[in-house]
Amino acid sequence: IDTSKLYQALIHKARLNNELSYNFINFIKDRNNEPFSSHDVASFYNVTKRSAERTVNKLLTGEVIKVSGEERPYLKGRPRKLFTLNI
Repeated sequence: IDTSKLYQALIHKARLNNELSYNFINFIKDRNNEPFSSHDVASFYNVTKRSAERTVNKLLTGEVIKVSGEERPYLKGRPRKLFTLNI
């Protein structure tokens, strides 16, 4: 992963602040660029699921990440979307 290119995309395309950008880069490094859900982001940042969904929506709007699939952790309910880097 080219972290400088990713950082530029996070700042300019997704319009994230410096702290969120560095945290997201650390998140991607820790997970070895595996697909992730907004639930994973919430647990990594230690924030609410809604706050993580806002961050994910900014990343989707800025085309920094893309939807790569879904997972079904429970038998009932809607499946979770999985995302990967688009850079």
